[in-house]
Amino acid sequence: ALLEGMPGADITGVVATPRDLVAQPAYVITGLSAATDAADSAAVLSAAYAELSAHVQAQGIARTGTPYVAITGHGGGRWQFDAGIPVERNDAPGSGRIVAGTTVGGRVVDFAHGGPYADINRTHAAGEAWLATRGLAEGQPRMELFETDPATVPVDQWIAVVRIPVAPAR
Repeated sequence: ALLEGMPGADITGVVATPRDLVAQPAYVITGLSAATDAADSAAVLSAAYAELSAHVQAQGIARTGTPYVAITGHGGGRWQFDAGIPVERNDAPGSGRIVAGTTVGGRVVDFAHGGPYADINRTHAAGEAWLATRGLAEGQPRMELFETDPATVPVDQWIAVVRIPVAPAR
């Protein structure tokens, strides 16, 4: 009966790294949406990160981490998300769609994604399965971090991490 409740995703070879994070300042574009295919996602993300990068550079603010998305929803063949860049400080005013925000803080587990971005759903599924096998509940928001810059690197060369916050034990 125990195995019947486990997810069907294969977790063989999953690289999972639990972490405790302190939220960091960031600049964010909220309320983005893209079709679930990699090409549309890449176009929306590339434009958002180019806009964010130009903003922080114009303000003379240093980036302190990799670009990320915070996934806020799915439905109707689209996904909704916020795109952000961690920075040393976020006290300069936003511009246009850009607002000051923070990265996620608290207990998370990072899952390394290997392969094309079009296959990242496999890493998400493996992350869910890994958490389930350990009795951990997912918190929000789930994130994708880009070790390569989506504004400048072709989508087929992106290197990403799926970050899943772990909900506090009840």
